[in-house]
Amino acid sequence: MTEAPISNPVSASPVSSRIKRVLPAFIVDAARDCRGLPSYTVAAYVRLRLARAFRLRSDRPKLRGSPRSLLFVCHGNVMRSPVAAELFRARMPSGAAIGVESGGTWTREGRVADPRAVAAAARLGISLQAHRSRVITPAMVQRADLICVMDYRNEAEIVSRYSTAAAKTILLGGVDESSEGPSIPDPYMLDSDAIAAIYARLSAAVDALVHGLATS
Repeated sequence: MTEAPISNPVSASPVSSRIKRVLPAFIVDAARDCRGLPSYTVAAYVRLRLARAFRLRSDRPKLRGSPRSLLFVCHGNVMRSPVAAELFRARMPSGAAIGVESGGTWTREGRVADPRAVAAAARLGISLQAHRSRVITPAMVQRADLICVMDYRNEAEIVSRYSTAAAKTILLGGVDESSEGPSIPDPYMLDSDAIAAIYARLSAAVDALVHGLATS
C-alpha cells in the first residue's frame, strides 16, 4: 500500500501575515486606549485602527486643498495640543492667513498649561503663559478645515462624536513620515526624558505639517 504524498504547507497570505504582525500591539493599545470609552467610540477606534493597519486610512493626503483653519486636539488641552498650536502659529509661512485653535476632548474650561509643557514650549521658543484650556465644541469642529489629533484615542473620540469630522481629521504624527508612528502619546504620566522625547516628536511633526501644507 502506497502512502499518500505529503502536501507542501500553504504559505500564509499577505493579509493573514499582516494580521499576525499587527494584532498583538493592537490588542495592547486598544485595551489601554479604550478604557472608559462608550461603546460607539470603541467601535470607531477599532474601525480606524484596522483601516490604518491595512493602509486604507492615511494622513498626508488630507493636507491637500489649502485648509484655512486648523484645530489641534488632545485629551486635556494642557500639554500637547497647545504646544502644537503655538508652534504652528510661529512656524507657518509669513503672510499665511490660517486660523488656529486648540482644545481637549476631556477637560474643563480655563485650566492653565501644565508647567512641564510651559517649560518645553519655552525651550522651543514659544510661550504658553496666556494659554487656557478649552473643551471641544461642535462649532470648533465645524469651522476647522483640518483637525490634527495627537493619538488614536483622540481620533476615535472626534470621529465618533462629530459626523463631519472623519474626512478632515488626521493624526499629527502621521504627517512626519520619518517618525516611528502616527500617534504622539500623552506625556502627562511620563518622566522628564520621555516628555522631552515627545516634545521633540511634536516639534518635528509640526514642521512636517507646515512643509506639507506649503507644498500640497
